[in-house]
Amino acid sequence: RDLYTLARMSERPLQFHELHVGHSSPHSKLTGRVVVVLAYPSDSAIRIILTDPSAVAGASTLDVWVKDRFCDLLKPLSKPDMLFVQGFEVIQKDNDTAVQVSEQVTTLVSAWADDLERVNFHSKDLDNPPPFVRRTSASAAPAKRSSSADKTTRPNDYQYSPLSAAVEGKVINVYAVVKSFRPAEPCRGTSLILRVDLIDPTWQHDSYGLNCNLFSDDVWRLPAVQRVGDVVRIHNLKIQKFGNKLQGVRGHRHFSGLAFSGEIGADMHPQKPHSDSYSEVDRAKIVELRAWSAQQAAYHSQPLQPLSSLTSGASIRVLCQVVQATRPDLASPLYRFYVWDGTQPPPAAVSRDVTTEAIPPFLPRISAQRAVLVEAYDAVKPAALALLPGTFVRLLVKCKSLADGVLVLRVNTHTDLSDAIQAVSDSIDTPDLAQLKRQIAAAAAEIPADSASTSGAGAGAV
Repeated sequence: RDLYTLARMSERPLQFHELHVGHSSPHSKLTGRVVVVLAYPSDSAIRIILTDPSAVAGASTLDVWVKDRFCDLLKPLSKPDMLFVQGFEVIQKDNDTAVQVSEQVTTLVSAWADDLERVNFHSKDLDNPPPFVRRTSASAAPAKRSSSADKTTRPNDYQYSPLSAAVEGKVINVYAVVKSFRPAEPCRGTSLILRVDLIDPTWQHDSYGLNCNLFSDDVWRLPAVQRVGDVVRIHNLKIQKFGNKLQGVRGHRHFSGLAFSGEIGADMHPQKPHSDSYSEVDRAKIVELRAWSAQQAAYHSQPLQPLSSLTSGASIRVLCQVVQATRPDLASPLYRFYVWDGTQPPPAAVSRDVTTEAIPPFLPRISAQRAVLVEAYDAVKPAALALLPGTFVRLLVKCKSLADGVLVLRVNTHTDLSDAIQAVSDSIDTPDLAQLKRQIAAAAAEIPADSASTSGAGAGAV
């Protein structure tokens, strides 16, 4: 990986599959949920097993080996606490990739949970660390709570309001449809922000929907929105005014969100495993909103088309995989990257700038021969910068013919950002993504096995 890619990845917590043995940096970040803490007195170390909070499905785990004075500080951790580390070394332990936390590399460790006062351990403060205190029933909020307060914390007792009931200063529970969104991303410190616009049959204020900026230190509390048209359930959404418009933000500590597929006939399971429960009443609301959403042309996505169908002047929606990203010019509004979908694009659309030597080892080498140039301007450039090779992405683009006859794709800037460019996780196989993977696997099989990549199409997701 080049230095620019590592620098860009270090701005956000790395996912477990992005760790490579030998990497060591005081700036890289990592976060995970504690499964178990094991002590190894003979080695003066403790082993913390984490699960990846950003994984949509599956049980991706990582061993974190803690040395030096960090050992005594982190022994009180237990399931399901959250651990954030800045600065670590990636090592090989018992033939597996692991992370080592030590005074030589680690600059900050942060731990928190619902019943744990958040604690930040800075390496410079190890001689006088802050107290690691769990809230007890005596030190937590009043032991005796009113029956109305108890009632709001039980999932089956939540009362849901239509978006027409959104009034400044009110805290509501809602079911709604996603009009547009930006995937959850780091903002300040270890916080994440999910930007999403919501609508339902009662929303009359404007055509954009209720804008919500949802902050959380815990990705599990945010609805795992995958695409426009998803149905979301949000508990304790606080309504405030920003300028002259209503805005939804995170309410009190019992805030949580779930997201469900908006497709009619899809299963009723949330798009990310969650401890919150849901009843027949919840299922009825999902079915109702799916049926209403299907009738709304405003968020009907035009069907996906393969790159083999490119023609000059056409506006199309494509699902593809990033092959190569270029070094950006920060002074320019333009950013270029290359994609493929396994099909054979028209000769005028195949880029001559991508070579097989530049293809990452986890992608089929034939992707260099079928790569198409994509240009992202202005408002969509930041979203494009976050795309790494191997990422699956859904794009709304216009096919442009340059003076020399070369065809390029330009991301549409006259639509919602989440509709124009959207990274797609490969943790859950939608029918569209499954079809893309089949196309890529078929393309990889067209070339001799000794020249093909060993990892195929499923590598790399956001």
